[in-house]
Amino acid sequence: FGAKEDMQLYWPNLRPGGIMAGHDFVTAETVSRWTNGTQDWSLCADGTTHPGAVRGAAEEMAAEEGVQITVTGDGPPSFAFVKPC
Repeated sequence: FGAKEDMQLYWPNLRPGGIMAGHDFVTAETVSRWTNGTQDWSLCADGTTHPGAVRGAAEEMAAEEGVQITVTGDGPPSFAFVKPC
């Protein structure tokens, strides 16, 4: 699975008002630049590719659930969003 599938699988277990958070809120392109092309974070375990990587997965999940993402300013940034009550 990729990051989005992980979030989707965990979401039903999260109580209303609970926080979903993660680290490395970056795209595959960003990671490729950081690692001089040695890492491909767009590639998922099932062979599919998602260029948005963790950032894209979190943004898609937040949009689908109608929640706002909070992002830290440190690098690599972390993200969090709250499950509506």
